[in-house]
Amino acid sequence: MPNIYRDYRKQAGKTVERAAEELNVSPRTLYRYEAGEIDPPPDVVYKMARVYKSLSLIRYYCASVCQAGKGINPPVLDNINSSPPAKFFKYYEELEESVPLARELTKLVIDKGMDPVLNDEEKDKIELIAEQVLTDVAQAWSEAWDAYCEVFGVEAAEKLWKRHRQKMEDRGYIKRVTRAGHLAERKATYTFISRYLSSEGSSEQKLSTFLDDKWQYFPTESVTCV
Repeated sequence: MPNIYRDYRKQAGKTVERAAEELNVSPRTLYRYEAGEIDPPPDVVYKMARVYKSLSLIRYYCASVCQAGKGINPPVLDNINSSPPAKFFKYYEELEESVPLARELTKLVIDKGMDPVLNDEEKDKIELIAEQVLTDVAQAWSEAWDAYCEVFGVEAAEKLWKRHRQKMEDRGYIKRVTRAGHLAERKATYTFISRYLSSEGSSEQKLSTFLDDKWQYFPTESVTCV
């Protein structure tokens, strides 16, 4: 997707000089971003998303530039009807198709319980579900989220996620910790991993020990919200 930064700037109706001022960079630097000479850092991409009112910029960066996000983020589609109604309809369509296989996945998880070992048939089922459900729904959700931000703005999306994060805290799924508490948890993590790696036995035995012991150190109700 060439010149994506330039394209979104123009869609926002901003000159290079005006956009550079709002992004707090020099016009020359913005030219270099748009020419593909250098990649903008994450904080500038985030500012672009707000200034140009497009979450697609962040998605493009995460899927195409960020080393941590390459290969696992849905691509930014540039050859579809990109109107908000079309994107929302696509999201609904993908969800409808995913319901039967999602039920199969739920049944598989319930049947397995805490047993981490999958047989070939179970692996085939999960692979099928991942291909037909998870990836399509992730793509459709991303497009719908883009449409939401286009209609309501990135700031509205931020507020929505803050409310969702608070709901997760209220339900006890995540928790906030002080810096001291976070450092203590990291130390416990390093101690546990060091003990696990230095233990005797085969890789399979070590893995079994890890799966058995890790919940003593990291119970599900103590997941940290960093």
